[in-house]
Amino acid sequence: MSGPEVTELAVGEMEARGLDAQASPSEDSSFSNSTGQPVHILAAGRTAIAPAHGPLSNFELHDLVAANWKALSNATSLLTPAFSEEDIQAVFLGNGLAAGGNPARLCALAAGFDYSVPGLTVDTQCCSGLDTLGLATCRIATGEYECLLAGGAESASNAPARGRRLKDGSLAFYSEAQFAPDDNPSMAQAARALANGMELRALYRYAIDSHERVLSAAHPDLLSEFEEAAISRSGPSSRQDSRDLGSTLGRDSHPRRLSMALCERGERNAIHNPATMAPLADASSLLVLASQRKVQALNARPLAQVLGHCTAGADPSQPALAVNQLLPWLEAMLERHTAEIVANSTNRATIARSANRAIIAVELMESFSAQAILNRQALMQWAHQLLQTKAWAQDIWPLKTSKASKTIKTSEISTASADEILDINPNGGLLALGHPIGASGAILVARLAHRLGPNQLGVAIIPAAGGLASAMLLKGCAPPMPR
Repeated sequence: MSGPEVTELAVGEMEARGLDAQASPSEDSSFSNSTGQPVHILAAGRTAIAPAHGPLSNFELHDLVAANWKALSNATSLLTPAFSEEDIQAVFLGNGLAAGGNPARLCALAAGFDYSVPGLTVDTQCCSGLDTLGLATCRIATGEYECLLAGGAESASNAPARGRRLKDGSLAFYSEAQFAPDDNPSMAQAARALANGMELRALYRYAIDSHERVLSAAHPDLLSEFEEAAISRSGPSSRQDSRDLGSTLGRDSHPRRLSMALCERGERNAIHNPATMAPLADASSLLVLASQRKVQALNARPLAQVLGHCTAGADPSQPALAVNQLLPWLEAMLERHTAEIVANSTNRATIARSANRAIIAVELMESFSAQAILNRQALMQWAHQLLQTKAWAQDIWPLKTSKASKTIKTSEISTASADEILDINPNGGLLALGHPIGASGAILVARLAHRLGPNQLGVAIIPAAGGLASAMLLKGCAPPMPR
């Protein structure tokens, strides 16, 4: 079987609605259509992101999640006084390195949830956090749940050693799992192949820019009020002064002022060095997802509505290119929902020029400079093609420029940059922050939800080992946070 493997609803749900489970995603691409009940992101927040064996190494996986949940719960209650822990019906968690068991259940219990609250773990490696949110959205949309805590977490510092038993009885330890039966390059090897022919200084420039953007931006998804009481007795409470808890969990430690000279130091001519690779990291990122009924019952003002989620498959030897397989689905979704936004607007020009923002906000995973650059180029080329061929795109997509706001004209397409069409990672990316494998997709969605203005569309995109890629499309509800 070849081509993209795209899923948006559970196969059973699709069959119940008379849909072909192998059909093109453009045939049915909105979770809210499954029951007529939209799904919203009520709250979203994370701990700091720190490289493995760094500031968060004393925190076990369940301690990170417990601290994350306590801080997020407190923040949510401030904005929605009617919300309480009892509203959470289950905990869904993405994780890639815990090596078995059910980390979501462990984390739910460590966070203080009642025994009756189940936990479900998802492992699709780098896509885990985002796919967990997609699964949670589907389970709410089908009416099974009204409110879920979902996201991802990783403690790379404390990940168990992994090994396989050889025929002679000995153990062969490994750091990266096998993702394909035959051609199975490591992620670094795959990214190195992508970088062939790319200028080394271009890779460094991308890294420098990512760090600069992170350092200069506000990060409303990063929580700040962490409590010692949230940490279980097995965690760092006995090893770390509680006065340090907020500064440790509330401050990203990896972003720095990079320079070309610093990038080249020590590993000259190396395609991948610490500057051009996102470091393996520790972090937790959690989101509260709720049905429309629950939002109304709580009198809440959600951050965003989830419009859809898609997973796609491609050649395992080139995992970064799996992102391209998401584009037909994304095109169909954008056409549907931009048309709705325009139709519901009394002033089309106002919608198109909203705060001089690109109408499509993008949070793109940055595992390697080479991967991020090529994914960015593919997205730009795709957007240019839409503008040349689709009337709806020409009507809705604005050109960000210092000149008077206007819609992009065909004659301007060739000179427009990616940022002028797609607002990609304006606050930097995980190349600068770090890559906590099971949490990264959830971090992208949380960052996106906090960026969006009312009715603004945005998409989070992440490729993964094994030739996978996932995306989630959101529509903003609340006013955007400062940038």
